[in-house]
Amino acid sequence: MAKSTLNKYEAHHHFEWSSVVAGTIIALAITVVLMQFGAAIGHTGELDLNADDLTHWHVIVLGLWVLLVQIISSLSGGYVAGYTRSVSPELSPHVNEMRDGIYGLTVWAVSTVAVFIATSVFAAITAIYSANTDGSILPNELTDKQQNAAIAAAFALGATSFLAAAISWWAAVMGGYHRLNNEDFDKKYMFLK
Repeated sequence: MAKSTLNKYEAHHHFEWSSVVAGTIIALAITVVLMQFGAAIGHTGELDLNADDLTHWHVIVLGLWVLLVQIISSLSGGYVAGYTRSVSPELSPHVNEMRDGIYGLTVWAVSTVAVFIATSVFAAITAIYSANTDGSILPNELTDKQQNAAIAAAFALGATSFLAAAISWWAAVMGGYHRLNNEDFDKKYMFLK
């Protein structure tokens, strides 16, 4: 490989964490706002296994709400990461697309881990304060209906997380495409004004 070619690729081998941090902060902020809005209308993002009227509709509504939150957050965070990444027009379109996608996927991963840590800390604190005198958290065993609802909810949350990863990848690629082509949204969407 020629020295000039090597320098061209070496210049873009660093990873720009600032783009990932910006996308992650935006994704997490949107998640918090939407979850607060959801809590205000009765969608807390949690499945109450002790509810008297637990039905499969509770699981479906929870899954749809979390899916909506993850789609909007992943689109926003991924797009920001892809758009704010440094321009590298000398690289092939495929390499640019892969790098943008990796930034979006990293935003999704960092956001997911941050939400997991926050949820785990909150659950641990809640468990400490709500433990019964004998140390058990639940007063009785879960019924079959409750176990099925918990399994379905866990599966739905996992599936929406994988979908959110793909959406974040796509949004980052679109952000990179718009950055590389100097997309002017002011002229493109003047009819909205």
